Amino acid sequence: MLMQRMAAAALLAAAILAPAAAETYTVDTSADTAAVDPAVGPKDAAGHISLRSAIQAANLKAGADTIDLLTATTYQLTLGPADSAIQALSGAAGDLDITDSLTLNGNGAKVDAHGIDRAFNIERASAPLSVTINDLTVVGGHAQGFLACGGGINVRAAEVSLNRCTVANNSADGNGGGIAVNGIFDPTAIAGALTLNDCMVTGNAAPNGANILAASSVVTVNGSTVAYGTASGDFGGAGIALLGDAALSQLTNVTVSDNSAIAGAGGGIATFGDGSGTLRYSTVAGNKAALGGGVQQSTAKIILNGSLVAGNAAGTGPDLLGGYVSDGYNLVGDRAGAIIPPATGDLFGGVSVGIIDPLLGPLQANGGPVLTRALLVGSPAIDAGSPLNYPPLDARHFRRPQDGDKNGTPRADIGAFELVFPYTAADAARALSLAGGLLNSTPADIPRLDLTLPDRIDVADAIVIARKVTGLNPNP
Repeated sequence: MLMQRMAAAALLAAAILAPAAAETYTVDTSADTAAVDPAVGPKDAAGHISLRSAIQAANLKAGADTIDLLTATTYQLTLGPADSAIQALSGAAGDLDITDSLTLNGNGAKVDAHGIDRAFNIERASAPLSVTINDLTVVGGHAQGFLACGGGINVRAAEVSLNRCTVANNSADGNGGGIAVNGIFDPTAIAGALTLNDCMVTGNAAPNGANILAASSVVTVNGSTVAYGTASGDFGGAGIALLGDAALSQLTNVTVSDNSAIAGAGGGIATFGDGSGTLRYSTVAGNKAALGGGVQQSTAKIILNGSLVAGNAAGTGPDLLGGYVSDGYNLVGDRAGAIIPPATGDLFGGVSVGIIDPLLGPLQANGGPVLTRALLVGSPAIDAGSPLNYPPLDARHFRRPQDGDKNGTPRADIGAFELVFPYTAADAARALSLAGGLLNSTPADIPRLDLTLPDRIDVADAIVIARKVTGLNPNP
């Protein structure tokens, strides 16, 4: 009997300690409705599951839950701003409050806050909070009130990842019109983290950090575009603003373009504090500010590697303002106002040696998941990157390196865009001629070209090999 009781107690303890099973909620209405009793389940009064009611239920259900939205549907917030602390905690009105770990699959949907409040507030209550949002557009958010942050998405002491998302046309009365991470600077706050992959953050507005603001947080941005932000305050950072000693950033294949800090510093990127950051194979162009049109830094350590910073405008420091470390192969159009000792492969312009025109196209769709600025034929950035150390793909997911200057030797370009020449009739004839000699060959007959081949080579295989051999891009 004693043994049975001990076994039962062990089973009970195991059940108590076992992690809660994750739940998947499938939203079946675009209406903005609250759950009748989120502790019981996600159903609203009509028996449907809305985006809001699903989030309410997921917040109260322990474990990392998943919410799936209807494909290509617009979810407009209509329940007005929370008018009490109880409402704010329940998420029954105003912004969508996420307080537990969650994966939100947008499936091409859009959340329109319609100006009633910010769109999302992601805040850690007690346990570590991790939120992933995929394939979603967030628009129309407005963080209202003095110091209110994160018009589109406000993150407080949480880890948030956005994949293939757009955050556009949101605003904040405080900081971070598009996205704010720990928006109100507090040196004692738990560090937040933001990761963007293949995202567009554009057209947002705030006094400071118009598109993105992060304080004492880790920001990682890959293959994304930050553009058309408008900052009206004296701090600035219209594209990306980083505050605090713990601020860390890693930007790779990022385009920061056409942002404006009217009265502040850092039209593209601004840093204040002793944090550090790396700008790797990124393009910062077409931004403007009173100080530091492209990038402004105070005491932070900013490393530039394979990046293009040119064509920006400011009264002081048109492209760069402050001190920087070069890791080589950068193009800076005008380094007036910057302290940056040159390293291998750097191209630095200035009044005494001539301003470098990067020959960039406008911000537009050039293929891939985000808008980019193309290198035009003759750009000094073409085939000027490192011959050895570069990201394997550009911001459009086109392969690096290409033979952009067509001299027979592929080499990475500087910046977020890798030039790929379209195939001409002569190129096609050349490739097909070589392909003809490869038909019915076996892989052993072909030198190693980093390709996986079938036992026998057909026309399509031969053309791919021919393009590889002749320096033409096999995978645009």
